[in-house]
Amino acid sequence: MFLVFVHHFTANQEVLNRVEVEYETLPGWKSDTSNARTFNDLPANAKKYVHFVEESLGIPIGLTYVGSS
Repeated sequence: MFLVFVHHFTANQEVLNRVEVEYETLPGWKSDTSNARTFNDLPANAKKYVHFVEESLGIPIGLTYVGSS
């Protein structure tokens, strides 16, 4: 067995048939974030989630939206 890391989506069915998904479970938050106006206004676990996504993608997140408007 060998590992191949796919960093972009491929339409190649042969490659997709061999893909094994790796899931990461993170703690959630139940507090209301609709009034958050800065990153520091977010609950601790929400901030940890944003940092996890940044680290996973290898890029900084510049904007975080917390509601429909």
